[in-house]
Amino acid sequence: MIIIALLFFSIFYVECRYLKQKNRNVRTIFIVMSTNAFLFLCFEALFFFSDTFSMTAFIESFFYPFDKLPK
Repeated sequence: MIIIALLFFSIFYVECRYLKQKNRNVRTIFIVMSTNAFLFLCFEALFFFSDTFSMTAFIESFFYPFDKLPK
């Protein structure tokens, strides 16, 4: 989890520096940083719930009805 946090912090730093250099407006900075924070929280939640949550089961439950459609 520490490696994930360090990776996202480095991405956050690079994005912040780029946006400041290019003189982007506050709304753009807010959107980019909010997206970064949201993705960080989602990634941490997936890592935290990896024992109980299976991505394969989620995908199968999503596509199972499509598989049963008549051909």
